[in-house]
Amino acid sequence: FTMAINAHGQLVWWGGDPLGAQQLAAKRTAAVADAADDDAPPAQQRTVATDQALHTLWIPRTGRVVQVSAGGRHGALLLDTGAVFTFGENAHGQLGTGDRLPVTSPRAVETLRAARLRCHEVAAGRLHTLAIDEEGLVLAWGCGRHGALGQRSLDDALAPVRVEHLGVAAGVKVSGRVVTLAASDHCLAVTESGAVYAWGLGHSGQLGCGDERSHRRPRRIEALKHVFVVGVSAGHAHSLVLTSSGDAFAFGRGTSGQLGRAGMGSSSLPVMVELSLGVQVAQVAAGGDHSLLLTTEGVVCTCGSGAFGVLGQGGTAPSETARPILIGFGLESAAAVSAGFLHSVLVTAVRQTFTFGSNASLQLGETMHAYSSIPRLVYGLLAAEPETRTRAVERPAARE
Repeated sequence: FTMAINAHGQLVWWGGDPLGAQQLAAKRTAAVADAADDDAPPAQQRTVATDQALHTLWIPRTGRVVQVSAGGRHGALLLDTGAVFTFGENAHGQLGTGDRLPVTSPRAVETLRAARLRCHEVAAGRLHTLAIDEEGLVLAWGCGRHGALGQRSLDDALAPVRVEHLGVAAGVKVSGRVVTLAASDHCLAVTESGAVYAWGLGHSGQLGCGDERSHRRPRRIEALKHVFVVGVSAGHAHSLVLTSSGDAFAFGRGTSGQLGRAGMGSSSLPVMVELSLGVQVAQVAAGGDHSLLLTTEGVVCTCGSGAFGVLGQGGTAPSETARPILIGFGLESAAAVSAGFLHSVLVTAVRQTFTFGSNASLQLGETMHAYSSIPRLVYGLLAAEPETRTRAVERPAARE
């Protein structure tokens, strides 16, 4: 499924939603009691029919949505008040509600609210969720498999727990800058000093530490110690990082060209993505087996597996592109990009949203095509002012 923020600071999502499209479509209008405060209007959720598809709209009771992140079958969102809300499947506690019950509408993570923690960023992994508070503390909850929660134990956590060895107390403060947290089955975090720490599943070298092992404890990626990292993105089995100088590095599985280097397969150490001389990158997005790079000129380049047209390069036959190739989507420049498992999203400078790739679960926001190999406009959506910290779609779900 796909999540976005509209111009009013409200959550919009569409496609194979976390609990089934029919269930949410039948819930035409609903009042959501997310707190016991009779003085404030309740949050509202309703299904909106557009010319292309059904979109579900969620209006928070107070504040505005400033960031969204989609996991395998759950979603996380951040309000400008610092509150974190989650919804969707919850078999591993990935909603942080203290139980394993699914939630059909966004609900506040009460543990964070009760502790008066204001968060600056959220990231939904495949079966877990991460958040950073205003003090640089990294919190995690959900599935502990492969060490994704950064704990000694591999057990699930039904409520937020502190990621060990990160935070002020450990002398490693994670930054609250744009997109400094990323999660899939592995996790990445950027510190105030521009260092990157990785933990979780590492079977394809996606932790960038020079091996193919999983790690429960966050480990610094030593190969990046000579650059200042400002952004990260965790794909299915590969990772992307962005430096302050506009360079992009990749590591992990590269068998489909998703690392952006011709003639190279997988790599357990960071390698620089090959781009034309002088091109600087402003944002990176790692998907299933593909990668998106947004340049400072507003151009989008893609590489990796072209299955279902996920690269947006046109054509109907599956293909693989090792060196990033720019794609066309009209006259406007792009301002933000994001990658799902088998589809991609970009937002333009004039706040139009385009999608491309697989549409098996209607994640492209329209019903006319089984997939699209070119970017197609999502009608009826005026996106929020694009920011690189706002992810229209994020963590890939299981392969469709």
